[in-house]
Amino acid sequence: MEVSIDPDLPLRPRVTALEANLNAARRDIAALTSVVQQQTEKLVAEDQRIERSFLAALSEQSREHAGHAVIELRTAVLGLSFSAFGVLIQLPQALGA
Repeated sequence: MEVSIDPDLPLRPRVTALEANLNAARRDIAALTSVVQQQTEKLVAEDQRIERSFLAALSEQSREHAGHAVIELRTAVLGLSFSAFGVLIQLPQALGA
């Protein structure tokens, strides 16, 4: 709250009024600083929560990709095994036996 200062007042009352304005400004600044600090703490906490969620999602996605890779690898090995078996069956025929 700003106190109106009459320029016709003697020096002492004007200084007192200016001190009142300064003290009110300091209280307002302290209150705003507190609010800003609280909001900053909330934003930092939210940022950390989002980062943890993101990292968990990346980890899960990586596990899913690894699982798919294992399935694809098993399928490929199975396909190669069948191919090798087919070659073994045809080998005697190819050698003329």
